[in-house]
Amino acid sequence: MKHPFWIINSFLALLTLVVLLFVWLSGVKIPLRYDMDPLEYDYVITDGELDINLRKIYEDDLFDTFAKETPVSPAIIRHEIPIPQPPREQQAFVAKKPEPKFLDPLDITLKGVIIVGTNESKNRAIIADNKTLIETTYKTGNSIEDAQLIRIFGKKVLFLRSNGQQEVLYLHEEDAKLDPAYLLEKDWSQVIKKINNTTYAVNPTIFVQKITNLARFIDLLNISTAYKDGESIGCQIGNVAPGSLGYVLGLQKNDILLSVNDIPTINTDHRIDAYKHVINLVDGDTVSAEIQRNNEKITLMYKLEKPSINKKNIDQKNSQNNVGADHFSSTVQQKRMHDRKMMLTHGKKPEM
Repeated sequence: MKHPFWIINSFLALLTLVVLLFVWLSGVKIPLRYDMDPLEYDYVITDGELDINLRKIYEDDLFDTFAKETPVSPAIIRHEIPIPQPPREQQAFVAKKPEPKFLDPLDITLKGVIIVGTNESKNRAIIADNKTLIETTYKTGNSIEDAQLIRIFGKKVLFLRSNGQQEVLYLHEEDAKLDPAYLLEKDWSQVIKKINNTTYAVNPTIFVQKITNLARFIDLLNISTAYKDGESIGCQIGNVAPGSLGYVLGLQKNDILLSVNDIPTINTDHRIDAYKHVINLVDGDTVSAEIQRNNEKITLMYKLEKPSINKKNIDQKNSQNNVGADHFSSTVQQKRMHDRKMMLTHGKKPEM
């Protein structure tokens, strides 16, 4: 058992001696290092040795790339800047005011109107299409082609077209002839009377019937905003045709309405305030309008007064109409009640 261990130990000892011998034989000796001190250079450079003419080297170019410059006299060098020509006068382009385009009337017929109490949202209008002969019931807000139904009255309906124009349908032809809003559309002689150059008498009853809102008043006078130095100063009157509302009110084209009863007309809020103030006036009040015309300020006065009525003629007329008045009134009332009952219960057309 001891022989194997002896052999192993001998082998390991021999291997160790071989490794040590290899390391000793393969070792590299590092040479010794010596300090190297620079030697002092004792050669002195004179000034003449570095005096080299670089221009001569440049002019004696071997490749013939040097171009000798020719001196130019200072008198020849002139920087002449042309004087700019004045700008040509250009005519300002003024856009042509577009002419209003009116649409053809709707091809429909008003067949009947249903009025339910005082609630306008429940009112209905029976309208027939003249092309298809189909009758349909409409309420406020419904549309027919490009028009919208905006109001239902007792004997007529009011439409608003896509271009802003209003269109009215009447139940009967006689209703259109008796409608005060359209009876005297172009005749203002019964509404406004001229007293002198600056004072006019206005019948408030008929005036309100013909002009029901501020938008219609602005449209009839063709009013636009007037500016000065970029700021609004009032309302400018447009074209004033003979016999028109502006003409009978004593207005002229390009007049600027500055204030109404000391209420300015600079912006929309002021104009609405002035409109509300005027419509709340009563018979006998006066409306003063401050106008700027050709850079001069004038004041126009409008007296609200109804035309005088001959009391004697009224008494005679009343005495003649008293005969059978009670009977006629009761008959009309009964007729209306019967028609209303038939339309609400049976949907039948009232008897004419």
